[in-house]
Amino acid sequence: MEFSFDLQHTLSAIIDAVCIGALGFVVAYIKKGCSFFKALVEKIEIMSRALRHITGEKLENRMTECLDRGHIRPTEAKSIDDLYESYHDLEGNSHIDSLHERYKALNIKKD
Repeated sequence: MEFSFDLQHTLSAIIDAVCIGALGFVVAYIKKGCSFFKALVEKIEIMSRALRHITGEKLENRMTECLDRGHIRPTEAKSIDDLYESYHDLEGNSHIDSLHERYKALNIKKD
């Protein structure tokens, strides 16, 4: 019985084994990472909904104050406009849009 050693085939088998092992490690890491990122995305969506709700309430209160007063103060106009833009970036609803239309019809003046 003769023993022959084929270096090329041996190295090829070793490289294949290392690649398969590394690939298994990468797949396991990605699966773990995917569940982490999925949980992270869910948390971000929850925070986004909460922020949209809080922003909507704040806008409604501030614009209603202006409507009750009959005008917009110069110091509040920009912050309400910025808040309204952020609310829309968060995909806010049309209730605030209709209130905003009435708010925009008000004049800006000092008390």
